[in-house]
Amino acid sequence: MRLSLKIAISLIGSLLLLLLLALFGLWATQWRPEAETVIFPVEEAQTPQATQAPQSVSGQLTSDTLTVLTWNTGYAGLGREMDFFMDGGRQTRASREQTEENLRAITGFLQQSGADILLLEEVDVRSRRSYSIDQLAAYREALPEYVGFFAPNYDSPYVPIPLREPLGRVQSGVVLFSKVAPEAVTRFQYPGGYSFPRQMFDLKRCLLQAQFLAPDGRALYVGVTHNSAYDNGSMRSAEMGWLQEHLTGLAAAGDLSITGGDWNQNPPGYTPSAREVDDRHFSPKAIPAELFNSGWHFVYDPQTPTIRYLYEPLTDQTTRSTIDFFLTSPGIECLSVKTIDLGFDNSDHNPVLATFKIK
Repeated sequence: MRLSLKIAISLIGSLLLLLLLALFGLWATQWRPEAETVIFPVEEAQTPQATQAPQSVSGQLTSDTLTVLTWNTGYAGLGREMDFFMDGGRQTRASREQTEENLRAITGFLQQSGADILLLEEVDVRSRRSYSIDQLAAYREALPEYVGFFAPNYDSPYVPIPLREPLGRVQSGVVLFSKVAPEAVTRFQYPGGYSFPRQMFDLKRCLLQAQFLAPDGRALYVGVTHNSAYDNGSMRSAEMGWLQEHLTGLAAAGDLSITGGDWNQNPPGYTPSAREVDDRHFSPKAIPAELFNSGWHFVYDPQTPTIRYLYEPLTDQTTRSTIDFFLTSPGIECLSVKTIDLGFDNSDHNPVLATFKIK
């Protein structure tokens, strides 16, 4: 009996030691992005998959109007049949067949959109949740008239949750496609982050921003953002504080900016329902109206929601909200904005298409 107890204690000790060693290894090797990373132009060897190098670089926009589309593609894994464990559902990923079908549908819509610039969120490159399909490569192949740039915001060799079916390997990020090759593209790391040990497995949120030359000679910065979702609001506040300082600094220098994406927040002026704010798994925060001064505008379609909640597969009663939109600097006028209602068939988000004019 004593020998059996000693063996059991020895086995438990060995397992704990292995667990500690694994945690240390993940902590030591976790991805730690720089505060600012130049995506383009840099040497090709430094960007193995981040940049689709343009044939020529001018950055010059020939028109004072610009059509921009933003869409959280949900890594082609969050169609109408899905719920998601982080939002109160049970599932981890869709079937491979459904993921491939979602990707085909998303790609087809992007091909037909006609937008000058595409801002995409949750594009997987090598992730178990999307069966290691290189979605970035698929979009590039389908959109030869665009030049594309990728900035990772999720790069974890192993995500151990949920325990019954772990997410495993995740590599994902935001993408900017443009018909005009920009002068420069930069990834900016947002401040803040989760504490240990969650920091080893979770997203490192960022802004991906491209620089163009407007017809009147001013610089125009177009960015794609995907802000934090499952914090208590403090991380989103820190991200917005950084963004306000960054964008107003550009405006003070006489430059223009258009920023779009999935903010995981409601725009100023939007009134959410009780169901939107009372959900204990996901609740968008309101962006303070006073964060940006006069001349700045949050551009969204108040008629059509951009997201449906994932506590259940889609039904007519599933909670919906608006968290995908644009922010424009002084000097930019919105001529039109429309949320394209795709019925959340292939993503838990609807795309938003807007036309802007440089004043």
